[in-house]
Amino acid sequence: MKTNSLNNRFYPHNEIRTDCIINMDDDSDMPYSDMAFAIDTWRGHFFNNLVGFSHLGSNHIPTYINVTLQYVHSNKRLLSKNGAFYSIVHPSWLVFHRRYLYQYTYKLPQSARDLVESLTNCDDILFNFLVANITKQGPVVIDAWEKPYNLGGLWKRRTHMETRTLCLNKFVEIFGGMPLKYTTKEARTEDSVDSLSEVSSLDDDFAGMHLESTSSDEEVTDNEMNSNVWSEIESESDGEFLEDHGIVEQVTPISEDGTINPIDCYRHFIIDEIISLMVRETNRYAEQYLLTHKLNKRSKNLQ
Repeated sequence: MKTNSLNNRFYPHNEIRTDCIINMDDDSDMPYSDMAFAIDTWRGHFFNNLVGFSHLGSNHIPTYINVTLQYVHSNKRLLSKNGAFYSIVHPSWLVFHRRYLYQYTYKLPQSARDLVESLTNCDDILFNFLVANITKQGPVVIDAWEKPYNLGGLWKRRTHMETRTLCLNKFVEIFGGMPLKYTTKEARTEDSVDSLSEVSSLDDDFAGMHLESTSSDEEVTDNEMNSNVWSEIESESDGEFLEDHGIVEQVTPISEDGTINPIDCYRHFIIDEIISLMVRETNRYAEQYLLTHKLNKRSKNLQ
C-alpha cells in the first residue's frame, strides 16, 4: 500500500480468494472453537451480515444537544426486554463477506474515507455504516470473549471516545441519515447454528426517546416474483387531446413544421439529467438487491 491508512484494513487485495473474511488484530487471542462457531454462524444464515463478538460490541446512543438530535458512541452494554443489544461490532475479531471490502474501498463517499484518514480513527464505524446501509440490519453477535494482551493502541488515546462520537455524527451527515440498526441476536457457542435463522432488530423511536421492537415489512420471495402473471392494460379511451394552452406554449418542437408532438412534451419534462438519475438509482438498487438476496438459477433477476 502506498499510504499507511486505517482504510487499508478493508482493502480488497487480489490475493483474497475466499468469500469468508476473518478480520483480527494481533494483540489478542480467541479460542479456535469460538472462531469456528462464528464462521459456521456466518456461513449458515448470516453471510450478508457482520458477525462479531459481544465484548467487541458498542452502540450509538441518540440524544438531544441544544434541541438537535445527536449520537454518542458508547461501549456500555445496553439492555432491553429482549436482552443485550448492539449496533456496532469491532473488527478486532470479525467475520464478513469479502464483497464488502470492494464496497468500502470503491463505493463509499470519498469524504467518509477522508474523515477516517484525517482522524486516524473510525474505520470500523464506517464499515458498520456501510453494511447496515446495504442490509438494513444490525450485526450478529457471538457471546464469547477473547484474551487481550493489552499492548496498547489507538483506543488508549484520551480523545478516543470523543473522536468516535464526532465520526458518528459526521457519517450521519454524509449518509443522509443513521443506517445503524440495533440487534438483539446474541448467539451462544452452545447454540445450534441451525437454530439461528434471523436477526431481530430494534428501530429507533426518537420521538419517544426510547427503543421499541418493530416488525419488518413483508418481503416478496424470489419464487413469488417468478410466478407473477402480467396482463396488458388496454386504454379505455382513444379520444384526442385538443387543448392548446398553458405549459404547451413553452414546449420546444423538434419537427421541421413546428408541430408539438407528444414526444416533445415528454422530453420537456423528462430531461437527460432525470434519465441519468433513474439509470443510476436503478443500477444502485439492483446492486444492493443482489448483495442481500440469494437468488435461484431460474430467477428473472439474473436474466
